Amino acid sequence: MTLTAEQLAQLRGQKVAAPFCLMECRYCGEMYPSSWLTCSGDGDFVTCRCPHCNADADEYVADCGVEGEISTEAWNFQQARIEALLDELERVTAERNALREGEMGDARHSNTRAAADIYFQLVEECEIPPGGSLVEHIDSMRERIAELEARTVTVTCPDFMQPEAAPVHYWDRGEQMAYANGYNKSATDLKCSIFQACSSAGVNVEFE
Repeated sequence: MTLTAEQLAQLRGQKVAAPFCLMECRYCGEMYPSSWLTCSGDGDFVTCRCPHCNADADEYVADCGVEGEISTEAWNFQQARIEALLDELERVTAERNALREGEMGDARHSNTRAAADIYFQLVEECEIPPGGSLVEHIDSMRERIAELEARTVTVTCPDFMQPEAAPVHYWDRGEQMAYANGYNKSATDLKCSIFQACSSAGVNVEFE
């Protein structure tokens, strides 16, 4: 699933620091710092709600820990990783946009911009993760293709029939030969069909 720019922005700023704590809404399942609660009212009459589903905080939102506790430290560690990934995404996106918008210079760089467009399109379509290598992905695909092409399927085909092996009610020699010829032709056609299907799929085939 591709996130919008607004959804990506909402992933930032979720580090839990004093005096706030980590909260979990038991209604929608979302977790967030208590600073994200939507509160209204004055003095003793303050009502807080989940920022995601608007559930009543007193009824559905639970305190999962303050700064320094294991749960909060794990949350903050994960949040730091998310922020780093978002920074990398913004950097790569900015580079791509700069190339697409022609900020590299004059027309001499048109080929470079075109190559950059192709590169970033491949990265997106191949779902290369941040820090991943498109070259390594392509090499991996080549290895996989080579493995598939090296596959061998062994097929046991019916034995050719001699006229005398025809069913007993084909007592005449001519009928026996006609039956055997038809049987053998069908077996040959089957073998050819299997061979063609395997060849089209890039699979080697051996017949027993």
